Order: sequence, then C-alpha cells, then structure tokens
Amino acid sequence: MTRIAPLPEPRELAQYDQITPGLADRIVRMAEGSAEAANAATRSNAEVNFAIAASIREDGRAVRRGQWMVTALAVLFLAAAFSLAVIGNTPFAIAMGVLGCLSVFGALVRPVNSARWRPGSRDETPGEVE
Repeated sequence: MTRIAPLPEPRELAQYDQITPGLADRIVRMAEGSAEAANAATRSNAEVNFAIAASIREDGRAVRRGQWMVTALAVLFLAAAFSLAVIGNTPFAIAMGVLGCLSVFGALVRPVNSARWRPGSRDETPGEVE
C-alpha cells in the first residue's frame, strides 16, 4: 500500500509509539517542521517576485522620466532656435534647431543595448555578465 501524506494514519502512529515511546510525537514534529520550511520557501519566493516586479516598474518610470526630460530639452532648443532666428542670428539658430531635432529624435527612440536582467544559471554570481 502506497500513500502520499505528511503523516501516517493515526493507527500507524499508535503502533510507532508502541515500538518506541515518543516516536509518534517526533514524527508529528518532523511533519510540522517540514510544512513550516515549505511555507517559508513559498514566502521567500513571493518576496523575490515582488522585488523583481517593483524593479521592472521603476525601470518603466525611469524611462518615462527620461523621455519627459529630453522632450523638455527639445522644446527649449527649438524655442531658442526660433528666438535666435527672429533676432537674425542664423548660424546659432540652425545649431539650436539641429540640437532640438536630435532631442526630439532621442525622446521618441530609446536605444536598448541589452536587457538589464536575464535569467541565468544558478552557478552565476550576481552582477556577472556574459
């Protein structure tokens, strides 16, 4: 007879206790310890997953912040270009216009070299990059 359970049947526990007094109590404590260890591992995994999710959300916020900053810079460059063109300083107006256009391009296109986090083997040390 095979059975998968954390504890033997009560009848079997009583038989274990008849063989060695206190053995049933030791078996119950062992099962409780095993269950607590499994619960602790589950909590630990949940905390790690939460930390990874928070890191991913913060990366997204950082990208949005960067895009807003570059957009503001582009608007400033284009406003400076327009102001310089109005007062007749054409070479500087052209330079500011080019910088403004490059800033707009930078705000719209975010170059991605590689992922910051990649799943790897358990043998890798943290921060190690291939």
